[in-house]
Amino acid sequence: MRLCATAAICFLTLTGHAYAQSSSDYFLDSVPQANSDTCQSYSIVLALAHTGHGDFPLHNAEQLRVAELKFRKWVNNIAATDTKRSPAHHEVWAEALEQYVDKRFRLKREYLDFLDWLKRVGEITGSKDVSIQPELAAAKAKRVAMTSVEALGGTVYGKQGHIVSVLAIDGAANASPVTAIFFNSAIRGPKAEKRACSVDDLPGDYRYHAGLVKTNSYTLKAFEEGKHFLMWLEKN
Repeated sequence: MRLCATAAICFLTLTGHAYAQSSSDYFLDSVPQANSDTCQSYSIVLALAHTGHGDFPLHNAEQLRVAELKFRKWVNNIAATDTKRSPAHHEVWAEALEQYVDKRFRLKREYLDFLDWLKRVGEITGSKDVSIQPELAAAKAKRVAMTSVEALGGTVYGKQGHIVSVLAIDGAANASPVTAIFFNSAIRGPKAEKRACSVDDLPGDYRYHAGLVKTNSYTLKAFEEGKHFLMWLEKN
């Protein structure tokens, strides 16, 4: 692992928002998810970082990568205890989070119709203004929402879905397409110039890049009865 000192960007000076203290340089100088199957681990530790909890100092790309891989080990270990469950099961993620944070937070999950999904994202993030720069939306979000998409901003993931973070939603919209601001850990296509320090060399580093995406072009994965998945962290 190659270490590199970076200056964390504190959006607090730009917005005055209390939660902005946790918005550090991984929102701008980000690394992608480590492997093709770790999107949920990446998104959950990103949401944990955004809480700013002192027991979980996650301020840069290196720390986020370490946490992503550590959390994925918890997921794999819990799934291995039950042959009826896999690392893709949502309840496994919830159990992994409880163990990872020693029950300081819980993973809340809901399955919603599209209009209810829109409303809930706005409530969770507290950010319904997508006219601002994505970087400011990331700083102003009071919490990070997470959802499963089949496609986002030109990248197609298919029916298996892909977990991404949602930081803001157009609060004035009530029908599709609705503009939202996402953070995607697995953007496919020509790789952008790597702005973050080199953390390590894992498969995701060669397949994806990561970053903020402002778009109204996305397809939410449909679960049972056409419901859309949403999850977020709540403090116990």
